[in-house]
Amino acid sequence: MNESGKMLMTAGFIKTALFRASGKGQLSLQGGKMILDNIAISDGFRIDIQGSAKIVINKDIKLELMKRMTDGYITGGKGLSIYVNKKKQTVIFLDSKKI
Repeated sequence: MNESGKMLMTAGFIKTALFRASGKGQLSLQGGKMILDNIAISDGFRIDIQGSAKIVINKDIKLELMKRMTDGYITGGKGLSIYVNKKKQTVIFLDSKKI
């Protein structure tokens, strides 16, 4: 993360048990994949998803994330989707079928 509180990911793979972020920072994902067991982010922290980026959270928190999306804290291009798969994982990505 740089001095302005922003973190940019353009490719790669991150797997962690807990992603914790606080303050007024921003995570911009333009590519790559994050697999998280849990996520804890403050109200001021923003997540922006673009391109082929994908976040997979290993539990069903779709309602919580949908509220954050409605409030403007999770943003992305046209086609931003949040769904829960058969493994009860919450997936956030840009659906090219909706573009």
